[in-house]
Amino acid sequence: RTVTAIQGSAVTFDHPWDIAPDTTSRFLVTFERKHLLYVDNQSEDVAIAIQLYGGLTDGVVARNRCARSGGFVGFGMASRGTVPLWFVQFLDNTIEEGNGYRGPQNDVPPTDSVMEIRDHGRLLTLTRSCVIRRGVCENNANVGIASANGFIENCTIRNADLGLALGSAYVKRVWLSDITQFADSIVLRGNRFENVTRPMNDLALQRAVMNPAERAAIMLSGARTALGEKTPSSWKALESQLTDLAQHTSINDSHAETTARTILLQSIRELEKQVAPEGGYDFQVAESLLGASFDARPWNRDFFPLFSGTPSASGKSVLLAGCAPLVPPTFCSLVFTNLPGWQLTADTTALKPGASVPIPTRGTSPEGAKGIFR
Repeated sequence: RTVTAIQGSAVTFDHPWDIAPDTTSRFLVTFERKHLLYVDNQSEDVAIAIQLYGGLTDGVVARNRCARSGGFVGFGMASRGTVPLWFVQFLDNTIEEGNGYRGPQNDVPPTDSVMEIRDHGRLLTLTRSCVIRRGVCENNANVGIASANGFIENCTIRNADLGLALGSAYVKRVWLSDITQFADSIVLRGNRFENVTRPMNDLALQRAVMNPAERAAIMLSGARTALGEKTPSSWKALESQLTDLAQHTSINDSHAETTARTILLQSIRELEKQVAPEGGYDFQVAESLLGASFDARPWNRDFFPLFSGTPSASGKSVLLAGCAPLVPPTFCSLVFTNLPGWQLTADTTALKPGASVPIPTRGTSPEGAKGIFR
């Protein structure tokens, strides 16, 4: 709506709402850029090809191509005012070469190029109802989204370390709570990954809305890349079953969920039959096969005393561990490296599919200098 008058706390619009607001409604009074098209542009060797810095409402970025640039980015943000990004579509864009001299945030050394819609609103929801369709990312580029009610469909990612990320592939940790709040409202469908080390990040595998068979197929695909020659030969048939199941079922199909869970459990059992390498499998296998995540809460001051002086001290922390839906009952048990004088322990904790759970951790440091902690 267009504001025609503001008197104190009373705001007048040009015409009534189609849907009447209620007590849960939020309103944003700000400037607006809308109805803009960015179509059929070609960029090479630039820091960023197209960046919707300053927001956009009801716009389209379509059929653009770039090489050796940061890629295509849009975001709502809270910076010297509130700037929304609503109802924006990225359609049929291509990143031909993801390597560049600078990354998407003008960073050096450069991170991979991105085709990404995100939210810099911090405690506000300034990115909403955005779509990425039929994007192609080649050679170290990935797709990402942090949009309330977001949608990524039929994108293809080839030859990359990461394929698709909810949140951002390189977002600052302090923003973590801002990007995870959207995960349950994002739909992923029909995306393809070829020679991608990690098809999806843990937030996508754990919380995005997906066909269960498609989710399980992506989990096996990532685990296959991590295992390499150690991949069980029986997995090929299981992956074919999941692909066929995804093509003939819907996101909410209970049969697809039950069958996908059974196939995933069978793949884990097939892996158990093999002799594990000394020291166990790399965590990358768990990241994909279980959608596992393991993280620490940033800036946990309860753990600072262990490092902040020469006396022996005790502290505690909370680690976060999670796994994807479809995963059978799973427990997380931590084993710490034996360091002289240090005592570190953590509780064995049952994981919750589709979410992260806290793992209480305790530590005692020895007397003496521990170095410098900043």
